[in-house]
This record gives sequence, C-alpha cells and structure tokens, in this order.
Amino acid sequence: MFTPREIDVGDRVTIVRPLSNKDGTFAAGHAFAVIDRRAHRDVWVFDLRDDDLNLLLDVPASDLAWAPAPD
Repeated sequence: MFTPREIDVGDRVTIVRPLSNKDGTFAAGHAFAVIDRRAHRDVWVFDLRDDDLNLLLDVPASDLAWAPAPD
C-alpha cells in the first residue's frame, strides 16, 4: 500500500505551470514555501511565498510539485 505525503505548511514546492497574481506571472518551476493551506470547495489550496517575499494565493494542489532537494 502507498500513502502519499501531504503538502503542509513549511514545505518547499514548485509550481508545475505558469501562475499569475496581481503583480505578474511566475514561470513553471518557480520555488515557494507553503505558508498556509485550507480546503476551498472540497479542494486543498495553498498560499505560497517565494524567497523574494512574493505571494501566490489559493493555489490548488494539482499545480504543485515537491521542490528539488538542495545540493
């Protein structure tokens, strides 16, 4: 049996497609830290912050992948 690990606050993730906020567009592969998660209409969504403190809010889990481990 396989139980996938859930994305949680504090995890590092990347986005799998270009996503935008009011300030601009982040390219696929851009890395973020998860700062909040909640259920929205029966789907988990995440609030993200990158290393430059840019925010990307209400991102569904289907748009996220685990960030590569540091070298």
